[in-house]
Amino acid sequence: MKNSRHHIINDFLDYIMNVRHYSKHTIRAYAVDLDDYVNFCKSYDNREFIKLKKEAIQAYLQQLSK
Repeated sequence: MKNSRHHIINDFLDYIMNVRHYSKHTIRAYAVDLDDYVNFCKSYDNREFIKLKKEAIQAYLQQLSK
């Protein structure tokens, strides 16, 4: 799972795989969703997702609902 993802996302994916023993399908779904959110954040404010405020999450959820 190591790649160009932010270390926090990699740590989370490692945790749900190795500690929580989630299925590979669930882990893949989380990875896709998190990657999608990170890409949205880059286009939203061109900042790292970890530095954005709750407005970015609200905008992302609005985009998903469209």
